[in-house]
Amino acid sequence: MQTIYIPTRGRGPSRQITFAKIAPALRGDFLIRIVCPREEHDLFASCGFDVISHSEKNLGDTRQWVVDQHTGDNSVVMVDDDFVSWSARMDPAVGKYRKAVDADILQGFRTLFYNLQHFANAGIGPRLFANARQATELNTRVNGVVGYRKDILQEHGLRFCPLPEDLEMTIQLMRSGYASITDFTLVYDQAMSNAAGGCSVYRTLDFHNAHHTQMNQWHPDYTRLVSKTTKDGWFAGQQRLENVIAWTKLVNDCYPAPIAEWAVGLPRVNRGPKIK
Repeated sequence: MQTIYIPTRGRGPSRQITFAKIAPALRGDFLIRIVCPREEHDLFASCGFDVISHSEKNLGDTRQWVVDQHTGDNSVVMVDDDFVSWSARMDPAVGKYRKAVDADILQGFRTLFYNLQHFANAGIGPRLFANARQATELNTRVNGVVGYRKDILQEHGLRFCPLPEDLEMTIQLMRSGYASITDFTLVYDQAMSNAAGGCSVYRTLDFHNAHHTQMNQWHPDYTRLVSKTTKDGWFAGQQRLENVIAWTKLVNDCYPAPIAEWAVGLPRVNRGPKIK
């Protein structure tokens, strides 16, 4: 059975919002596993969750741990733990949404695993600004609901950084010649950023800025550091660093493509992995 992992920290069994929303639609077709720190394992287990635990310090290292321990098929799917609602398109060609029912959620995750047969990086998109998106889009940010091909990550020696781990992995894969795909026929919505627990346990302003600076140093041709301030969410009212990604330049320089183009041995330019 294919597995969906939900990393969580400091939120406990009673605040598993994503699990509560998707489990009724997916259990039976997919195994849903909670991924938590070791000190939280027994509490989740006592409440009947399928749970695995680790000793990692941040989400990037946790994602790497999940990939490393995953067995069976090569598709590794992870979902954030705090998605309060899901919406689906009434017509895939038109960006109008309604509240998702169980059948929509089930089809969305089936599509995600199908896409991982053909792409090294696949995801389900966020509700924010989804009205302006195509039903599926290539080579853009994949976060929140993320899928990776373990065999390809291992083949190229690609590993997650501490932050921003999903965004930086998408860039690694694109620079290695692998396209990403994001599905916007099913989308998720998050209540708020920086809620208690989760990444807020360790993600200080200094930690955030240091790792965005490091990402810019790894990918100087494809990232640009900017200062940003928001009223709410992460570091509300404080200036922070963010990377703006040159998606078009990545595509033009690296020609990211589906897995099949590698599998049949078509001639490709060796773009090389990031320099760490």
